[in-house]
Amino acid sequence: LSSTIYCSQEGLMDSKAFSILPGESLPFHWSSAKHQRLLRMRIGEDNCPWSGTFTLEETTVCLRIRRERGSEGEPFLVRIVSTVDASQCHTFSFYRESVASPFFRIENRTGINIRVRQKTVDHVYDKENTDLMSPGSILPWAWDQPTHPH
Repeated sequence: LSSTIYCSQEGLMDSKAFSILPGESLPFHWSSAKHQRLLRMRIGEDNCPWSGTFTLEETTVCLRIRRERGSEGEPFLVRIVSTVDASQCHTFSFYRESVASPFFRIENRTGINIRVRQKTVDHVYDKENTDLMSPGSILPWAWDQPTHPH
């Protein structure tokens, strides 16, 4: 990614977050044994909130990070790829998701506008967390909360 990434274990205060600069590699360990092994991230931009949580146990995760309400810009799609080398060292790489060939894509082939969202994130219907698709449109897609039902 071309932006600084901030990561934090779910349940910890923001002050426990660590940053990763573009092109940088860092050692990683879980900050707390008391909390679930779920990670959250945000992009080092103004008005960028924390993502939903994700697990590092899957080989590929695609995640959508929404901008704060009232800010300009589309959600930011990130692909996280996990690899293990011969010495059992795990590497997690963060990439900006390709809009041309996204992990998921939704096509509105109806003649009407439709709203799409992940299955009730945080048990609240929030118009801000839906996407309005006009007829014939295509939407690159990723989960807001990969560890929640979808």
